[in-house]
Amino acid sequence: MRDLALSLSNLANGLAKSGRLDEALAVGEETLELQREVAAVNRPAILSRHAEMLRRQAVWLDDAGRTVEALALGKEAIAVAREAVAGNRAANLKILSYALEDQAARLEKLSGRGSRQTRRPGGTPSFSKKKARRPRVMAREAQELWAEYQQGASASG
Repeated sequence: MRDLALSLSNLANGLAKSGRLDEALAVGEETLELQREVAAVNRPAILSRHAEMLRRQAVWLDDAGRTVEALALGKEAIAVAREAVAGNRAANLKILSYALEDQAARLEKLSGRGSRQTRRPGGTPSFSKKKARRPRVMAREAQELWAEYQQGASASG
């Protein structure tokens, strides 16, 4: 089942790269279902790939204009990536860094500083000042993790 999930993940990625986003999203959802089944039996064996697939699916959802769904999957991707980092920090810093960076960009868009701005009736921004700081905190953490990943990569090779 793990090999099938990997093959489907590769297929979804190829579909997305060729501009077939709806098909990529459908195959991506199937991949996530399989990965969740594998995780129920042997969670450590799938954590890294599952975090990466969650991140990619969130990116594709966002690209398709399904931002609310993308935010939920992005949040799950961060949680799974953090779990993967706890198990093997060096091998999973990159995944967590990307997941944080992607989610920060989504939140930034929603807060009105990006290309889209959501507003409440009456024209007031829908994010509080505290929530508006969250993307910057995530982005900073992503940068710090990326720097740590780069240092580890250069030291090992």
